[in-house]
Amino acid sequence: TAEQQLQSQVERMSEGFCALDGDWRIQYVNDRAEQIFQQDREELLGEGLWDLLPDLRGTTIESQFRDAIETGDSRRFEYYVPSLQTTFEIHAYSAATGLSVYFNDINHKKAREALHEELEWYRKEIYQTVSQTDVPTETRIEQILELGRNALNVENGHLVAIDQAADSHEVRWAVGSDLVTTSTVSDLSETFCRHAIDVD
Repeated sequence: TAEQQLQSQVERMSEGFCALDGDWRIQYVNDRAEQIFQQDREELLGEGLWDLLPDLRGTTIESQFRDAIETGDSRRFEYYVPSLQTTFEIHAYSAATGLSVYFNDINHKKAREALHEELEWYRKEIYQTVSQTDVPTETRIEQILELGRNALNVENGHLVAIDQAADSHEVRWAVGSDLVTTSTVSDLSETFCRHAIDVD
């Protein structure tokens, strides 16, 4: 039947879905919602939403849900649920029997956005450092190495001069731990740089 086809589609969705009645009790959940709530369907059905997730009381989620029911308009927003340690993209639609809610875990999306913002911050800092022509070159190099070391979360950063003809690897500047020190000269064949050059 058409109803069975619709239910099958809802079950196959990558988003979580739940239907709430007028008293905020869960009337239906799909497989993905079970995974997100980490509870079986039988445990969720009939449960009050605010009893299941009490930390949502008085939050944006509650106000958005109430607005959707009162106005009949859909609501779309993002919200971090502490008890689930997850940021969701939420779509709420008023229904004849209550509220239909679709929710999608966007933790990975948020992590990518945070990484992009962090890298953009480092890019701007490096650009500003390079542009400070009134600062000695040596100081700027050390500042850039420190930025790179912090961005990559490594113990040290260093700038090297490579002479392939002489098979030499010389550290011109180094910051951070004493693992690598300035003016250290070694055979290029003994360094990772040799491997990188061969691969390239």
